Amino acid sequence: MQYKINPLLEAMTYLNRRANGTPADEFAAELAENNPAHRARIESVAAPVVMLQKKLDAIPVDEESLRLFFGEFKNESSSPYPAPGYGFNAAALFFAECLYWDCTSFDALAARCAARTKEEQTMAFLTALLDSCEMLHDDCDDDFAQFFDLLNKKCIAAEAKLTIIDMLTHYKKRFESLCALMRPFVASTAESTDIFRPVIDEFNSLYPCSADAGAHFEELLNTKLPQGGALTVFPYLFGFDKYMCAFNNREENDDFTANLFIGALYGDLRRMNTISVSPRSVAHLAKAISDPSRLELLCAIRAKPAYGQELAERAELFPTTVSHHMSKLLDAGFVESVPEQGKNYYILSKNGVRHFLKSVEQLLLAD
Repeated sequence: MQYKINPLLEAMTYLNRRANGTPADEFAAELAENNPAHRARIESVAAPVVMLQKKLDAIPVDEESLRLFFGEFKNESSSPYPAPGYGFNAAALFFAECLYWDCTSFDALAARCAARTKEEQTMAFLTALLDSCEMLHDDCDDDFAQFFDLLNKKCIAAEAKLTIIDMLTHYKKRFESLCALMRPFVASTAESTDIFRPVIDEFNSLYPCSADAGAHFEELLNTKLPQGGALTVFPYLFGFDKYMCAFNNREENDDFTANLFIGALYGDLRRMNTISVSPRSVAHLAKAISDPSRLELLCAIRAKPAYGQELAERAELFPTTVSHHMSKLLDAGFVESVPEQGKNYYILSKNGVRHFLKSVEQLLLAD
């Protein structure tokens, strides 16, 4: 295992920040303000990210295309805390599936995407859209009617659904426009080794590449990574306080390939544990478990993990309803998701529950 930057993900995340007005420098400044005791450490880690941002800011971009592809698709019941990473947008529909592909260049990756059949195009969009893989059954036909039916069940605004249908219907034209938009940003990121070299050096000191690296990251992330497959770790620049993982198990031997993208500050913030507790953040967590059905689902996985279809049968709910509830619980940290044998198993996060109780106590009972 060798740590490296993923230029595709970095360009997607940067453009998402640029389109939605959340530049990394402002976010880093807010993070330092909320953690004054660790300001020097945060600013040190964020510095290479801000340097790369300034370099990418100098690249001209068509604002209309930027908004079209990187404007985030909002949930109808939008959380005050947006999802980490590159966000749920049109660019993710084309490229989310590519995060575990080992392409030597953006043009090679783009050529591979452009050569998709109609069925493969639909499947790529399905993969990016669905909250949990229990809806991707073996008998999935990958046809447009099924895609449209599943899209209608998503809790996103009607305007976003029309955009998604347009992207899939005019796949070739839209994809060519997206590649033209992204190509200079991917290339500039890939050529900026001098800027992000400190991040890689930092990773080599914090997380030395070794046979037990998987176990180390499992402990750091408080989760379980797939067994029997390959793990590749990427320092995540523009998600420097986040982490995300992309899995692929379509190989003939059914082994997982796991790509882990982890921000240089993620481990530090877990250890700092000094981010201020606000009424808004506590209310967000409380809202996630305010629905009786969600509490019942948490109780159902307390003793034994379960996947979506199994939970739906136990609770006598539709799979899409379970998927919606579990996505809220995942976002709030009450649940963890572990892929196994083509299904996402949900596990109660005891640390997430403890964090909620500690937050309530700190907010209401602290002296």
